[in-house]
Amino acid sequence: MAKLKTLIAINCLLEKKDYFSTPCYLLGALGDAINALLCGAGRNIRLILKKLREKLFLFFTGLLLAAWHRSDCRKSAAALPAPVF
Repeated sequence: MAKLKTLIAINCLLEKKDYFSTPCYLLGALGDAINALLCGAGRNIRLILKKLREKLFLFFTGLLLAAWHRSDCRKSAAALPAPVF
């Protein structure tokens, strides 16, 4: 019996450390349900923001490379001699 209580206490401590969770200050079963719903929504928002950050990084990197390539082409075209007709 004492070993079971120890295992339950260790499990509770580990659950508290995961995901930097804070204690739920809402009372009762409804409070627990609201807390679980808000935790899930917060995780989903973090995942959406991560994907958005990755997509924006790729977009702006592409713009930067396109602008760099365009200016590089202009420099090399200016170095060529004018065509003779």
